[in-house]
Amino acid sequence: MEIITSNKGCEKLCYNGYMYVLKHFGKSKITWRCSKRSSFKCMGELYTNVQKEDPVLKSNHNHFGDSEKVDVEKALCIMKEQSKSGLSKPLEVYAEGVAKLDGNIRSKMPVEDHVKRTLRNQRSKLNPIEPTSLDNLIIDDEWCTTGHPEYKNLLIFDNGVGSEQRILIFGTVEGMNNLSKSSTWYLDGNFSLAPKLFLQLYVIRVIVNGIFTTAIYCLLQRKTYETYKLLFKSLIEKCAEKNLYLDPKYVHLDFEKAVIKAMYKIFNREVNIRGCFYHLSQSTHRKV
Repeated sequence: MEIITSNKGCEKLCYNGYMYVLKHFGKSKITWRCSKRSSFKCMGELYTNVQKEDPVLKSNHNHFGDSEKVDVEKALCIMKEQSKSGLSKPLEVYAEGVAKLDGNIRSKMPVEDHVKRTLRNQRSKLNPIEPTSLDNLIIDDEWCTTGHPEYKNLLIFDNGVGSEQRILIFGTVEGMNNLSKSSTWYLDGNFSLAPKLFLQLYVIRVIVNGIFTTAIYCLLQRKTYETYKLLFKSLIEKCAEKNLYLDPKYVHLDFEKAVIKAMYKIFNREVNIRGCFYHLSQSTHRKV
């Protein structure tokens, strides 16, 4: 016999290939009814003591038990509990959980996307309340890190609550090191992926071993010259604290005057800025 928790947080009792839900909690015993009561019109019931031990069948079921289905429910319950613990990513929880199941049980698992969605929902319950304004956005403790298992520092810079142009810069020491070693940078802003309260997600990418990798992620409240200037200046200072020095020779970006002006101001005119033809076409079209 085993007690698991349903999606709605209710207890389910697993016994001899059947699952039961709580019907009545008495002074000396608990009555459990078959979980298939509605779908199969099953009147199967059993008793346990108040400690939820010593099960005794009260009335028989009108269907066969399914031990493999019960094992699926147990596996899903374990995955959900692991997701809520926050120690592993939902995708990792799913992969590790399924790997432990034998073929017959695995074949009876729900659709993979459905399970992963459920695990993500369980994980989202750990998230702090979403702020309604940037004045309420305070990032501290584990939210400044990469999380389990290494908890590497991730938040490089935050100009803080009350700033006119809020800027958050994220990156690991490894990413900062890749940035300092690269003479060619690729800058890009994305407005659709930016979280609420921020205007854009801005990234700096470099090539490492022939592969494009994102070294720095930034959340920007605005897209002004002052914003970009503070972004580049802060990035230089934070890298210098790690004895890493930024000296890009070539910078690929879109045709945004504020970024280009800030780049020349902070990194001087020796930087060779190369625009994207696609963004040039867009910029030209807007002026037609």
